[in-house]
Amino acid sequence: MIMLIGKNMEIRLIILIVMIMGAYLGQKMMIIVMFL
Repeated sequence: MIMLIGKNMEIRLIILIVMIMGAYLGQKMMIIVMFL
């Protein structure tokens, strides 16, 4: 049971990191596109 909760937390953390990275890269891409 504890292992399952740990796995879910790990997955959520990965998703959160990916979302933050995606938002950061998306913002950079928008700035680059605006300058082109």
